[in-house]
Amino acid sequence: MTKRTARGEAMTGQADRQSEEAMGRAVCERTEGDIVESCVALAQALAAFKGGFDADPDDDSTYAFALGAPFQVQAKELLARLTVRPATHPIELAAKARLVPLVLTGNGTISGEVEAFVLRFADDVLALAEAPSMPMTGMDHAAR
Repeated sequence: MTKRTARGEAMTGQADRQSEEAMGRAVCERTEGDIVESCVALAQALAAFKGGFDADPDDDSTYAFALGAPFQVQAKELLARLTVRPATHPIELAAKARLVPLVLTGNGTISGEVEAFVLRFADDVLALAEAPSMPMTGMDHAAR
């Protein structure tokens, strides 16, 4: 039986998608901390953006829109980066999982970027759930 992603696509192993040499280079270029740091930075950008609206006394949120633009740009960039980067370690998956409630709360609509992130997250969960057991390195920090 063919395993399917959240998008309904047939799941293939990472090795099927790129050569072993390319995989080795990608692993060397990226550490667990990169995804975790991006997740934390995204949470901070979202909180800063929302905080501006909470503090703005103007009914039209003029100040919040003007001053929040850099945080909104940063959040979109981080979300796009996290969407294309699969979680390959439990701590990365935990960091992405903590973002789901943050990116889904808002004005009631889900943007294309958020939808892509949630679908990628579902793919990550499926891939890790069906992978051989992995050590829980770093998870003690995520639980705090």
